Amino acid sequence: MQVLLIDDSPTSRLHTKHALDQALPGMVIAEVGSGLEAQAWLGLNNADLLICDLEMEDGDGIELIQWLRSQAAFKGTRVLVHSSYVDVLVKAVMNRYQPLGFLSKPATASEIHAAVLALWQPDRDLARI
Repeated sequence: MQVLLIDDSPTSRLHTKHALDQALPGMVIAEVGSGLEAQAWLGLNNADLLICDLEMEDGDGIELIQWLRSQAAFKGTRVLVHSSYVDVLVKAVMNRYQPLGFLSKPATASEIHAAVLALWQPDRDLARI
């Protein structure tokens, strides 16, 4: 499984990567620091799962999710939002663009593991996205 971590905090990326390495060994994990970097990375690579912060300079997570859902190639891409920022507007936008999961920061390794496994259920209906 190829995972792309998108977070402007190197500390948060390190924590999440460490949690994934412990819980789900064998995962290939790439990292970028913004939504724009993620778009460029996705132009050259494939990812099975994006773990995305919302508040970032240079292309925030909401803009990235909107872009993903507007691209035919990424309509079914699994997205786990991992952020400490959620307000009413963010919830409305997220509801429209349907990330498949939300995990509040800071999350423990076991919470990250459980969230990723929940997204990987084979019967998960991605057609609605």
